[in-house]
Amino acid sequence: MVTGLVNRITAIRPQKKDGSRISIFVDDEFRLGCSAKLVRERGLVVGGVLEDEQIRQLQETDELAQAKAAALRLLGHRARTQSDLTKRLQRKNKFADDTIANAVNWLVELGYVNDMQYARDRLAGLVQAAKLGRQGLVEKLVSEGVPRAPARELVAATVSAEDEAKWAQDLASRKASRMAGKPWPGVKRNIASFLRRHGFEGEHIFSALEALDVDS
Repeated sequence: MVTGLVNRITAIRPQKKDGSRISIFVDDEFRLGCSAKLVRERGLVVGGVLEDEQIRQLQETDELAQAKAAALRLLGHRARTQSDLTKRLQRKNKFADDTIANAVNWLVELGYVNDMQYARDRLAGLVQAAKLGRQGLVEKLVSEGVPRAPARELVAATVSAEDEAKWAQDLASRKASRMAGKPWPGVKRNIASFLRRHGFEGEHIFSALEALDVDS
């Protein structure tokens, strides 16, 4: 133990598991770990003074940098909404809520996270697949972090009742073909349940089943 020191940096060592991370010792006691970049930027050297408030600020700055890096890695896989990105950062269990909020807001300001652009792009893909009714499309967008009201408005402006009716009939017809030879009442119940689960409105489910009755 070195004596006579008060808040003096006594050692700055690379961490064994990650050389880009640095362990800082103050008065011969470990006080914090942070990035090597932050050590350079703040001019931290052995013999320098590091007060408790400075340590707290360094910890906050380092945590924010880690949260930003983690968020960018998540966006590297695919686009995400603010809500989804926030939840995934929270799952890491090492970032404070304020830190996560600051990291996500930073990405929003840069334009890397845009809920409405995400919703438009995602809806375009879902519409092309034509496997969900309008309510199903809304629920899908909401489940991925798009606020409900904008999701509902976007779906209403994009998908007509005629679109939904056609999709319901196409899906019902394909499903009936795959169940050929099975008792017809059971087939109809199965198809109706399938369409309800996929967010189709009752009137379109009824029309699709009526069309199957005519074809049968």
